[in-house]
Amino acid sequence: MSGKILLVEDEHSIAEPVIYNLKQEGFSVTHVDEGPIALEIFSEESFDLIIKNGLCFIEGNLKKVDIGVKDALIKEIKELSIFKASQIIDAKNLLVLPGAIDTQVHFREPGLTHKGNIFSESRAAVAGGVTSYFEMPNTNPQTTNLTELSKKFDVASKNSLANYSFMFGGTNSNFEEIKKLNFNEIPAIKIFLGSSTGDMLVDDYEVIEDIMKFSKVPVVVHSEDEGIIKNNLKKKNIA
Repeated sequence: MSGKILLVEDEHSIAEPVIYNLKQEGFSVTHVDEGPIALEIFSEESFDLIIKNGLCFIEGNLKKVDIGVKDALIKEIKELSIFKASQIIDAKNLLVLPGAIDTQVHFREPGLTHKGNIFSESRAAVAGGVTSYFEMPNTNPQTTNLTELSKKFDVASKNSLANYSFMFGGTNSNFEEIKKLNFNEIPAIKIFLGSSTGDMLVDDYEVIEDIMKFSKVPVVVHSEDEGIIKNNLKKKNIA
């Protein structure tokens, strides 16, 4: 166990064994003799942000709590009325939820920015409570080599309003690029088994097997049957 405890006790003969036992359990203990001193210590503790009076689901129950944020991390979830903060948000009668993660987005940058871009679509995402996203590789040019992947990360580092990462696209001919990937930087490899979404068709089953065996991250499959697609297009006189 670990944590900080402020012990208020004016009888040192009582306080000393309590402090000893708490420290043995891994707690950091501050001991004061009087209540006003304890309140002063509490008031000196500060957060960058306190969200007060919010309703949170905790262990299956809806509870009214305050949330203390310091250095972009949640530090406390409890009653914090005596604490100070640079910013305080009153969330009375509001649900406080963690940001959602959207694992498949098409932000259209590069190549199709008349539809949207990383800035505009990440702005829309955070407005709807999505604070992290994984973007797809079928842009123009496609994210199927390390150069284009690096360009996306560079643009997002400057323009994205949410946390981000980018899936890398597999093709019939880029296995050597896949072997160069840093798998700590990407969430997944995306492969398209049909050509309905463009020209990223992967229909070489040896390549598919190689990617599956080599990848250290999930391989996300746009699972289609190219034969069925072509037959349907012929029936509609499209192909």
